[in-house]
Amino acid sequence: MYDITKPLRTKNEFIALILGFILVISSLLPWSTRRNASELIYVTGIEGEGKFVFILGVILIILTYFSRSRLIKKIYFFIIGFLCGLLCLNTFLSLIEFIADPDAVYQITYGIGLYIASLVSFVLMYLGIAVEKDLLLNE
Repeated sequence: MYDITKPLRTKNEFIALILGFILVISSLLPWSTRRNASELIYVTGIEGEGKFVFILGVILIILTYFSRSRLIKKIYFFIIGFLCGLLCLNTFLSLIEFIADPDAVYQITYGIGLYIASLVSFVLMYLGIAVEKDLLLNE
């Protein structure tokens, strides 16, 4: 059984744990806003692809804390970062047709949650490919 009281072994694991919480929070933040003359509507990530980002954030937290092999964790970091990046890219590309339309009745902009989730996905992919000096020696 895994010792829950044992602290995380590397700073990359601690960073990934924090990034998991940030992914969960970013999926609850606005991913886009729609504005017309009389109203402003926020669309949170949970209403679209953000629900998958939320699930990936929770999976990242669980795997980072309970997985023992640091090499396997690095693979998880990269895969989760890549999947979150694909989800964010899909959202960016699906909104761009509405943003670029000059005849639209309303104006659509990207939200802060989408930017945060995109940034976290790049950092996770970096953590997945960054080489730790003692990784292969200790496994």
